[in-house]
This record gives sequence, C-alpha cells and structure tokens, in this order.
Amino acid sequence: MIFTRIGQAAEALGHEWRAGLGATLQVWVFVLLLMGAGAVLFSGGPIGSKEAAAQVHQAKPLAITVLFNRGPSLHVSTEARTVGGALSQIGIPLGANVVVSPGLGQTLTAGETIHVTAASAQPISLTTALSYPVIQVADKTLARGLSVLVQGGQSGLDTSLSQPSLAFGAPGPSQVLRPGTIRRAVPELVLVGTTPLAADTYHGAYLSAFTVKATAYWRNPEYSNGRTATGAKVAFGSIAVDPAVIPLGSRLFVQGYGLGVADDTGSDVIGLHVDLYFPTLAEARAWGLRYVTVYVISRG
Repeated sequence: MIFTRIGQAAEALGHEWRAGLGATLQVWVFVLLLMGAGAVLFSGGPIGSKEAAAQVHQAKPLAITVLFNRGPSLHVSTEARTVGGALSQIGIPLGANVVVSPGLGQTLTAGETIHVTAASAQPISLTTALSYPVIQVADKTLARGLSVLVQGGQSGLDTSLSQPSLAFGAPGPSQVLRPGTIRRAVPELVLVGTTPLAADTYHGAYLSAFTVKATAYWRNPEYSNGRTATGAKVAFGSIAVDPAVIPLGSRLFVQGYGLGVADDTGSDVIGLHVDLYFPTLAEARAWGLRYVTVYVISRG
C-alpha cells in the first residue's frame, strides 16, 4: 500500500519535479520503510527498549569508595561490575588474612562502599641472646700488668612477644606486646693490678724458682753483632741461661733485675747461672755478681 501511494504521487507530479527532488524522496522512502518495518537499531532490542538503556547505563564507570582498617580511604571510578573485579582493577592485593565486605562476587552499584579489613596475624615469640658485660676492678695488691679472673661471664636470654601488623594483606612492622627476660646476663669480673712492679719483688703465679748466680754483660760492638742465640735483638731483659736448666724462650723474673726472656746462651753460663744484659758497661759493672732468686713464669 505504501509503495502504491508513493508511485501515484510521483506520477501526478511533473518530470522536472521528480528530477529535482528525486534524491530527497528516496531518503524519505527509506525512512518510512524502516519505521513501518520496526527496524532494530541495537542488538539488545529496538530503539527505546529497556535492554538498550541498560546497556548504555552499564558502559559508564561507577564511583565507589574503598575503606581500609589501616590506611587511607580511596574514592575511585571503576568499570568493573563486581567487588572482586574492582579491587583487582585498583591493584589491592588480597591475601588469606584479608576480609572484604561485601563479598568479592557481589555486584557493584554506584556509590558502593567496600570495606577491606586486614585480620591480625598470629603473635611471634622471639628469643635473643644478651652479651655479658666485662667489669674491671683496680687492685693495688696486684702488680701492674697482671690481672686475675674472679668471675666468668654468662650470656643472658631475652624473650619478647611481637604482633605483626598487616596492611592490605602484606606483613608490616611488628609491635612488641610483651618484653621479658628469661635469664639475666652475668658480668665477668676481672681484677687488674695497678701497683708498679718492683725489681726485687714478684707477685704472681710461676712454675718454678731457683737461687742462681747472676752475672751481667753488655754488648761490645767489637765482639757482638747485637743478636742473641735465638736471633732476637739484644735489649734490656735479654737473659743468657743454660738451656738444660731453663729452656730458651721461657719468661723469667729475676730478683733485683725484673722481667726478662731466656733468649741467649754463653760458654761459661752452665747450671744454675744466668747472665743479665745491661745497655751500658757502667750498669753491668754496677750489677757485678749476685746470688738471686729466678722465677720461671712460663716455659718456652
């Protein structure tokens, strides 16, 4: 019927009218055909249908708010349509210790508020060793350079209960809930000698003691290269001994001379005889020959 009426109207008009307005008439004919047939403009339904309107509405981002129990609030727009999809799009890591409300599969609506709560992890008990202090006490009854261990030290043990904090499911800094001490450290106590050592007295432990003949010598540059029998450089404290009586390398204390080392020998130093070095000829002569006590502090 539509095509018949259009044809009659066109026939009644003149040829010039059809030539000038033919294109416009063809456009209107196409529109009329579409309207008469009820053409579908959107895949979801005809023009103005509820399905098409819903699709247009769903294509728009939704404004939502994410609230954390630790951290700031986030106000964002998302194209996701579920809680889990929105959090994934924002980049919020979800671990086993994280609780989300509404649930991850819940459909989002505009203005939705999502609560992300990091649950508390289990407390951690830590035990730490405590080093013991060393206490030195001056003792006038001991010679300078000597020390006596009175009490050995012992390490202590400390324990603490820590609560790890969580932020978005990841471990954070720990908070100490309850510090405690299992065992206190026991300090080491040492007596340190402060009295200058007199050359004629000795205070301290020794292995053995002898009464010996003690002579003196000095280094004559014409006859000595300045080295002892052990190769050490001769100096005050170098003592020549008979190795059969006192082994070379032994630490000695000679009454009236002081501390020294048995690092030299002599052709006339035999048995209970020691020869003491002095830096000058005058000092060696002043010593002369004496009978003194030699304390062997340690053997070489």
